[in-house]
Amino acid sequence: MSLICAVNALKEIAQQLGKTDWNFALNPCDGNPNWSTPDRNDLPLYYKNTVNCNCSNPDGVCHVTSIDLSRNYLNGTIPPEWASTKLEYLSVIVNHLSGPIPEYLGNITSLIYMNLENNLFNGTVPAELGRLVNLENIRISDLNGEDSEFPVLSNMTGMNKLMLRSCNISGKIPDYIADMTALNTLDLSFNKLEREIPNLEDGTVIAVKQLSSKSKQGSREFVNEIGMISGLQHPNLVRLYGCCVEGKHLLLVYEYMENNSLAHALFGPEGSPSYLDWPTRQRICIGIAKGLVYLHEESPLRIVHRDIKATNVLLDSDLNAKISDFGLAKLDEEENTHISTRVAGTIGYMAPEYALWGYLTYKADVYSFGVVALEIVAGKNNMKYRPGEEPTMSAVVGMLQGHISVQESNMDPSIYGDDLMFQSLRDKYNEMRPENFSEAESIEA
Repeated sequence: MSLICAVNALKEIAQQLGKTDWNFALNPCDGNPNWSTPDRNDLPLYYKNTVNCNCSNPDGVCHVTSIDLSRNYLNGTIPPEWASTKLEYLSVIVNHLSGPIPEYLGNITSLIYMNLENNLFNGTVPAELGRLVNLENIRISDLNGEDSEFPVLSNMTGMNKLMLRSCNISGKIPDYIADMTALNTLDLSFNKLEREIPNLEDGTVIAVKQLSSKSKQGSREFVNEIGMISGLQHPNLVRLYGCCVEGKHLLLVYEYMENNSLAHALFGPEGSPSYLDWPTRQRICIGIAKGLVYLHEESPLRIVHRDIKATNVLLDSDLNAKISDFGLAKLDEEENTHISTRVAGTIGYMAPEYALWGYLTYKADVYSFGVVALEIVAGKNNMKYRPGEEPTMSAVVGMLQGHISVQESNMDPSIYGDDLMFQSLRDKYNEMRPENFSEAESIEA
């Protein structure tokens, strides 16, 4: 398909779908900026949707390779012109597209990623999609219509994420699923499937957490939320692989953390803490801060965790910190500052304005992080205060601020050789921290 025809086809598609906010006067494959959606304050989850081109093909012809129409709330169907492109990436998540999933999507054999979830499609998963041999990630959900058998996808040997959630699929799970050796995410929930999932064991160790049966009662909303959260990947977040819902049983599947929680490392079972030197404690603080920066500022979901504490920070084999437990997370789909109708957290770590009035901002997590940082510095458990024990948390704050002298005998000798080390930490912090430093940058400095 020629460049002009491809661009014209996209213009027709956009017109049929009601996409009016792209600048069609520009050709995205002519060195101009790619078609891109401007920010819209009236739609908080309105992503910057784009059309991208690749002009480095051996034939010297530019081809449209990526179309993202996520969260545009578009009506209509996917036009047949789509099949004439050489797309590698296609996402129409969260729209109002209807009708059957077009069979001609199976002609776009260059596709690597296809996301059709959260629309109003009906019918079955077309068998023609089995021709997409290069597909590595396919996501389809919420099909309306009669039951159908599991689609034949055996040619997709490079598949790593397969999601066919609530697609009215019945019968047996096919054996070829076990041959998808690259598969790391499989979601077949809310179908009528028989038998166990074929063996996918590759030696990976996982951690399984069971939620209360009162939590969401296995609703589709819960699974959708977990599906979105499982897409978040950051070195300082515990990877959530997915969930398992059967009846009232709700299970979350996480990556396994070899060194348990930060609380276990700091305080240990029955008061026997593990040895953590100061460089390790500093690295843990930095890791928590970087994880929070991602959740608050960089993540597409913009999450307020609401329950940051030492037991929700896990440590991998190298004692790197990873934030866990998003079961209480608040997906911030409203304004940055808002009133939460459901207070969730742990006494002793919650910001006063949140604990007392439910006033929730990202600063609530920062407050909780401050408490955890004090636990790391002092080596003392905020939840197990003993009368007469020194120094108290308030005393540690006073030492950091320079209002109270450092008493070496009261500090953990495994961390601080003398009071000068603690004082130099405080002085360096005060000297190096400009006003515009993020928490992660200030700790790392």
